[in-house]
Amino acid sequence: MTNPTGDKKNKRLRRGLVIMYVGLGFNLFGFIRLGSLMELVGLILMAIGVGIITADYIYPTTSEEITNAVERFEEK
Repeated sequence: MTNPTGDKKNKRLRRGLVIMYVGLGFNLFGFIRLGSLMELVGLILMAIGVGIITADYIYPTTSEEITNAVERFEEK
């Protein structure tokens, strides 16, 4: 049986990696040909991709993990 949250997590990770590498491509293309504007766009896209990847690892994905996190927070 497949894990639906694992598939969702893999999709977010894949999307973050794709965005990050597209940003890297824009950055390198701007560095070689177009100038600082494309470099800036590339850096912004890379930062968004890294943010998505980081959020994928930090935030809980299943309802059980969210419930446990809320219960731990309420105990404090």
